[in-house]
Amino acid sequence: RYMIKTMSREEIRALDDIIGDYWRHMSTNPRSLIVQYCGHYLVRLWRSWDEPPEDVHFLVMRNLLQVGKWSLFSRR
Repeated sequence: RYMIKTMSREEIRALDDIIGDYWRHMSTNPRSLIVQYCGHYLVRLWRSWDEPPEDVHFLVMRNLLQVGKWSLFSRR
């Protein structure tokens, strides 16, 4: 039902640049086949107490290519 993708800094900046136009498009076209973003999340990972944490950004998207019970692009 959902796909998760990690994001680089460049991808985060690109998404920030288009998110307003994307939101307007999805508001007026709710059945659009453009990917549906569900959320952008940040997880802060500490590998050890004496090192700074690593930030991992990821994006949750609705899987539009789901066929029945299985995804079209299943990673089994």
